[in-house]
Amino acid sequence: MTTSTRQLVLYGVILAVTAGTTTWFYQWHHAAMVAFRQGEILLSQNHPREARSFFEEAVRLRARRPLPYIRLITWALAHKNTATALNVLDQFFDSNATIEPGQADQLAGLFDTAGQPQAALALLERLGATIERNPAAVLHKASLLSRLNQLDAAEAIYRQLITANAHNMAAQIGLIQTLTKARKVDEAEHFARSLVGQYPDNRQIRLELARTLTAANKIDQAINEYRRILSEAP
Repeated sequence: MTTSTRQLVLYGVILAVTAGTTTWFYQWHHAAMVAFRQGEILLSQNHPREARSFFEEAVRLRARRPLPYIRLITWALAHKNTATALNVLDQFFDSNATIEPGQADQLAGLFDTAGQPQAALALLERLGATIERNPAAVLHKASLLSRLNQLDAAEAIYRQLITANAHNMAAQIGLIQTLTKARKVDEAEHFARSLVGQYPDNRQIRLELARTLTAANKIDQAINEYRRILSEAP
């Protein structure tokens, strides 16, 4: 066998293996999505139990899209089956499925609403590079950090969000709350008063100022602020 013939045979083997691998990957990916679509059809026809079996099949086949995992986690948490939800989340990470920032925040929201903020935070931290493109998801992460008493980390994220958008009201209020919770009441009061100056008609900011004054034991000032809020109530 000449050298050129050997090369042709080798190229043929490589092409055959590549074609076989490509076909296997397509069939595997296609089967997972077929199962998912069948589950969606059954769900739309109000057959949730039957739909769940197809979502489970899509997950078993390691679907590369997040919706089958989201469907199963939604079902598990709705039935207060946290262990199953966490197991599906592990399968999602093992699958290397791609996920959009909004879907990541949706998934974290499911755990958060179900009383599992630690799981929600762990998910957002693991998907850090993905959620950075979504200010709402980053804001959610900061809120989780604050509620779980990781106050320095929460404060840093709120400040980053405010630097990126000086009119991010949710981040500004979150920063006031986090500073107050961290007993940085003087800093919280100063920031809250600066916002009241910018947004004098914003009752939420005035309420946060009153709460901060209460935390600082400036009770008379807090009472006066509460009275202003009540007098301005529609």
